[in-house]
Amino acid sequence: MLQGLAAKPHAEACRCVRDLETQHRERREWIWARLGLSPMALLLEPLGLLAQRADQLLVGGTPEDFIDPYTTDGWEADLSAWRALAMAGTAQEDLVRKTVAALLRPWLDETASCFQKAVTSVGLPSPAEQGAISADPGEVLLFADGLRYDVARQLQKELEAMGISGNLTTRWAGLPTVTATAKPSITPLISEIQGQALPEDFAPGFHSGKPTSAAELRKALVAQGYSVLGDDELNIPAGPEARGWLEIGDLDHRGHQLQNDLPRVIQDEIERLAHRIQKLLDAGWRSVKVVTDHGWLFCPDGLPAAELPKHLTASKWARCAAIKGESQVPVPTAAWSWNPSEQFATPNGAACFNTGGSYSYAHGGISLQECLTPVLVVSGGASSTPAAAITEISWKGLRCNLEVSGAGPGIKADLRSGSPGGPSVATTPKPIDDGGARLLVENDELEGAEVVAVLLSADGRVIAQRRTVIGGETP
Repeated sequence: MLQGLAAKPHAEACRCVRDLETQHRERREWIWARLGLSPMALLLEPLGLLAQRADQLLVGGTPEDFIDPYTTDGWEADLSAWRALAMAGTAQEDLVRKTVAALLRPWLDETASCFQKAVTSVGLPSPAEQGAISADPGEVLLFADGLRYDVARQLQKELEAMGISGNLTTRWAGLPTVTATAKPSITPLISEIQGQALPEDFAPGFHSGKPTSAAELRKALVAQGYSVLGDDELNIPAGPEARGWLEIGDLDHRGHQLQNDLPRVIQDEIERLAHRIQKLLDAGWRSVKVVTDHGWLFCPDGLPAAELPKHLTASKWARCAAIKGESQVPVPTAAWSWNPSEQFATPNGAACFNTGGSYSYAHGGISLQECLTPVLVVSGGASSTPAAAITEISWKGLRCNLEVSGAGPGIKADLRSGSPGGPSVATTPKPIDDGGARLLVENDELEGAEVVAVLLSADGRVIAQRRTVIGGETP
């Protein structure tokens, strides 16, 4: 019955798959399913849920009208689509791909069209109107590239299984929904950023004239007191008031790269994010606020196509285009979030501009999946970490003097080479005595080398860190 699904009207196709799920769901309890001999019975579970959700068009007069129905259960259409594809073995792959496309593509296209009408009527709030996102003291602002809402729901579930609780809310992405526009809008820096004429890469700039590149964003965050964290480091907070910024996640890159095959790596990305968050909390951060720049559309075997002549555009991407001069384009236009007087071109519904190939994965346009982004704040695992901090470091020759606040019983100080987890260069770790510790480096060849002063809990965990130069000034 699934073979001819693409030729059926969408409502009939959805009904057909729901009927199959009702008929065969009990087979998942049979011994054959547990032995792996009933793969289609297992696949009918996500396909049946997709058929149920995709048969319910999301509508509304304003963008806000779409939030509740999508965040209640509409997101399960997107989730079920990639879960079914990820589960499919080689023998079932072609059939499952065609089934998902038949169920999902019309729903994506019609829902996006309805949402675009609401955005045209009312508009989406600008980054300034929504307010800057910032980290609280003791919190990491974690930027996960392309973390779509349904994937964030799975990340929340993964974290809860690890004993880490979280609160999930939403925020509107910047338009167009590409990283250059949308990433600056989910930082604490929006008051320092402006948009003038719409550039070909859709990137605003700082008031200073500097670009909002990844490197310049990090410099500006450091100027605001943030610690820019590395993905492969321990990232111990310098103290209870520390605020961190971490960029992680490969989901968007893998989507562009893999297209049809993206579903097979999504769960791996979720688990990687979850374990990185766990490490941050274990390292002593009170909470982690996970944000993203934009979502994306996905449909196997290609999203619909839209035509936009190249000579009318300064640049043309899959789901948005910068208009050349005063050209009149035969597609809708929308306001750039950083300067509403500037317009960009955007295709109708879930379509992609013809740029020389078809797209199963794309973003840059106006749809719920691209525009409604998650904000996930999680905590847990760090409540017992002592709130100690290194407040000052001074040197007399090769003798290091640390001043420490908030140190409880059993805390010691040490000097480590290279990283907080590196080898000790001090003669011996010293306990904190009267708010300080004195550490000696015996090897005079190390003078001028950069090391990390650390505080260690009674069980040996690094609970605070601060870089310094042997015999010299703190960096």
